[in-house]
Order: sequence, then C-alpha cells, then structure tokens
Amino acid sequence: MHKQPAVKIMLRLLHMVTPLAPTMLACIFLGILGNLSAVLIMVFGSMVVASALGIQLALPFKALVGLTLAAALVRGPLGYFEQLMGHDVAFRLLSLMREKIFGALRRLAPAKLIDKRSGDIVTTIMGDVEYVEVFFAHTIAPVSIGIVVPLTVLIFAGTFWYGFSLILLVFYLCTLIPLYIARHVRATGRNYHAGFSAINTHFLDSLQGLRELIMFGRAEDRQKEIRRKGQELTDASRKLRRYEGFVMALSESCILGGTAAVLFSALYRLHLGDIGIDGVIIVTVTAASSFGPLVALSALTNDLMHTFAASERIFSLLDEKPLVIEHPGAHSRVRHNTPDINYNNVLFSYPGKDESVCRDLDIAIKPNTKTAIVGPSGSGKSTVLRLLLRFWDVDHGEIFLNGENIKEPPLSYLRSNMTMVSQDTYLFNDTIEANIKTGNPAATTEEVETASRRANIHDFIMTLPNGYQTRVGESGCRLSAGERQRIAIARALIHDAPVILLDEATSNLDTLNEGSILKTIAHEFKDKTIITVSHRPSTIVGADTIMVLDEGTIVEQGTYGELMNRNGTFRQLLKHGRADASLQ
Repeated sequence: MHKQPAVKIMLRLLHMVTPLAPTMLACIFLGILGNLSAVLIMVFGSMVVASALGIQLALPFKALVGLTLAAALVRGPLGYFEQLMGHDVAFRLLSLMREKIFGALRRLAPAKLIDKRSGDIVTTIMGDVEYVEVFFAHTIAPVSIGIVVPLTVLIFAGTFWYGFSLILLVFYLCTLIPLYIARHVRATGRNYHAGFSAINTHFLDSLQGLRELIMFGRAEDRQKEIRRKGQELTDASRKLRRYEGFVMALSESCILGGTAAVLFSALYRLHLGDIGIDGVIIVTVTAASSFGPLVALSALTNDLMHTFAASERIFSLLDEKPLVIEHPGAHSRVRHNTPDINYNNVLFSYPGKDESVCRDLDIAIKPNTKTAIVGPSGSGKSTVLRLLLRFWDVDHGEIFLNGENIKEPPLSYLRSNMTMVSQDTYLFNDTIEANIKTGNPAATTEEVETASRRANIHDFIMTLPNGYQTRVGESGCRLSAGERQRIAIARALIHDAPVILLDEATSNLDTLNEGSILKTIAHEFKDKTIITVSHRPSTIVGADTIMVLDEGTIVEQGTYGELMNRNGTFRQLLKHGRADASLQ
C-alpha cells in the first residue's frame, strides 16, 4: 500500500465534497448559528439566575428570560438541520465511494486481483468506507465551527478587555495540541486498520476452510492464530485508547483552566472598576461555553487517525493501475455472428514470473468449428482462453478477432462475443433463475427453462420445493459440484454468444450428464465457434481440430483419428498415467 501524506488525503476527501458544496456550506452555517445560540443560552441563563438573586443587571429579568427562551427554541432546529445536512452529504458520498471502489475492482479484475484477498477487499468496501463517514459528517463542519465560533468569542471578549482575548487564545491553542500530536501516532492508526483487515481476512479464510481444518485436526491451531491476531489488534487499539484518554484529559484541563483564568481576571477588573458584575458573568460564562467546538475538534483526532488510515487504503486501491487498459478510441459496436480467431506469435508470462507460459504461439481457428486444446498440466491451456478474453494482455505478438486486434474494440464488445464456462463455477447467493439470467437479464422464463433443458438441469430444478426460485446459497453451497456446473452451462447457453469457451466445463459431471451436454454442444451449436480445454477423451473426440500444447507452444494438431495414428505427444499423453491426471 502506497503511503500518502495526511494533507493530500484531506484535500482529496474535500474534493469529493465539491458537487455537494451548497449543502455542506448550509450545514456549516447552521452549525455556527447553533453553537452561538448554545453560548447565548448559557450567558442569558446565568444572567437570569443572577437577576433572580437580586444582582442588578443592565437588562430586566423578563427580557433575559425571553432571550434565553428564544436562544433555546432555535438551538434545537439548528442542531437538527445541521446534523441532517451533514449526514446527508456523508452518506451520499459513501455510496459514491463504494461505487468508485467497485468500478476500480472491475478495471483491475481479474489480473490485479489475484494477489488480493477477498476478506481484505470486503474490509475496504465496508469497514474503511464507514470510517470515512467521520470526515464528511463530523469533521468538515466541526472544523469550520471550531474556527468561527472561538474567533467570534475572542472578538466579543476583547470588547470588555483585550486581556480576556489573550487568555482565551492561549487555552484555545492548548486544546489543539492533540492535532499536532496526532501525526506522530498516525502509524498506530495505520497498524490498527492493517490488523483489522488481516484478522477479517484470516477469519473468513478459516470459516471457508473449516471443514478441512476439522478433518485434519487443525481447528485448534487455527483458533490460536485467530487469538494471536486478535491480541495484536487489541494492543494497537489500547495505544489508540491511551491517546484518546490523553486528549480528553487535556481538553477538560483547558476548559477548567481557561474558565478559571478568565473568572479571576474578570474579578480583578471588577475590583478595579473597569467592568460591572454583569460583565463578569457574561465574560466568564461565554468563555466556559466557547470551548465546546474546540473540544469536539480535538476529540476528532482519534477518529481522524482511523479516517486517514482507512482513506489511505481506499485511495491506494482507487489509484492502482489495471494491467489491461481499454483502447481510448474504442466505441460500441454490434457483435459478429461468426468470428474467426487468430493467435500470431504470442508470448506471455504472468506478472512477477520469469518463465513464459506461451511461447511463439500460433493458432488459427475458423468460424463454426470445434477446437480442443490438450496438454500436460502447466502447459498454458487455460491461459490461451484468458488471453482471448483479455483477462491479461500478451507480452508480444497479437490476437485477432475477425482480423481486428482484440486490443482495439471495447472490452464489452469483445466479451459479448464469447461465453466461458470454467471448472471453478461461481454462483451468486440468489435464486437459480437469477443465476441463469446473469447470462441474459432480459431472458424470459421460457428461455431460462429451454437453456436448463439443454444443460440437462431442468428436471432436477423441478424436484426442488421452490423450483427456479430456489436460492442456491453462498457460492452455490446448497448444490453439488455437478449441479452448479450444469447451471453455469445453462447460463452460458442463454448468453448465446458466437464463441463458446469451455475450460474443463464438464469435469464435475458424470458420464451420463456429460454425454447429454456433449450432445447438446454437437447438435444445437453447429453455428458456434467452440474452443474446449479438457482432459477427457470423450470431450475432445468430436473436435474438428485437436491442438496439443506443450510448454506454451503447439507441438501437434489434427483430428482425433489423425493424432491417434501418429506416435506423437498426443498418444503419449493418453498412454502414460490416467487421463484425468495427464490431460488437465
């Protein structure tokens, strides 16, 4: 994570408020009036008490009571609308920030997200964004109020005697000491958020792997690790609480010290005859009441440490550059019905790794054909499909779709031409119908059922109590691996793209269901271009062309019969070891 200066973070947060500046300015204005009215309540109220005790004041008793009530009546609405506007701005900006984060994740996915843990990302989206609410709702307005209200009081106190202003200024500055110290403990806030994210991620990882932990007798060890990480988080939190206690103690001392200093000075001025008893009351009570905005401001320092640490993590994610960048001149277009695909001298290695996965790769795939790619584990079979989808960009060479470099058109256009079903099927925690409709949100119920029949999953769905409205659970946990894969195939079928990519798509199906899916592919999708990566001979036997990949290069290609008649790499893959181990 890139460390950023607090000033830069604050300026970026302020820039986000620009579209809502009128609302924020109204919030600040109402906050200033509300705090001044609170001061007036205390001033007029103390004068009412003094007048009731028989002390002669410049204003009559009834007038003082009326002024007190007037200040009290406006204080409530002013405070209410200040909070309403401040939080309205905050929550609208938090919603926008979450949208920006998801947009950033879309741009980074999948290449840049491989090294990021899902728990860490969730912590940023939910926890870190919530901490930023403190800045929008409880910092911008309080800072402005903390400047204007004390400045107003200093000017007002100076009309009685300039010494009052000097005394208050000294104690005002003392209350701001925590703001200076905060930069020295900012690292503690950063460590706390890093620890918070780490324990969330570790806990989520442990929860998802709980079955394996129990099975191998490692659950207790994992619990000890969680306890250790929890203790580290507690230690960081304790340091922040100690700092918070120091801020509270300093604030209380400044209030008491400042009020006492002004009171004794006022009594001395009374003794000299420079002011009257009403002046002593007004100046002293005004001084005591004026510390509120500054105390609130200094109390924010602890929250601001969390806010800046959280903002730093958010902006680091937003600033991260994607590995795959869309062409600036790309524009929407209608997808092709029968595209041809060509890999021309492609070289590629995954970021951070020296070894190339694809070397001088040349592939030509004609429209409306079925191509199978086989090879030993690690030969780059799945990478061939990922490069076609531009999950990564090639290091050298070019990939063409209908004669056009795939870097030229928009990513949305490119991926609308293709549908991919992989071995690792992900289903959303939603209904079966909603998961299938991910491939085409506008699909009708009849179209969903048709796709399900083609994927040989309709009969199973109808045995469920709620049919297509059955919720599949988190990651489809309520379904078997084969059922999840068939739903994924139905989702791909309803997308109806001209190019179908199958990456071990039938690996979790039994022979009967696999045969049904293969029959669907063979008979109902003759007008599609199909690229299959598989280890099962039954899946590749009907391919028009089988390409054998070894160390990122096509070493052999032909039909199933042609390859079996040669004593080449393909026969060796089938001959040595089990098919499901050799041809992965």
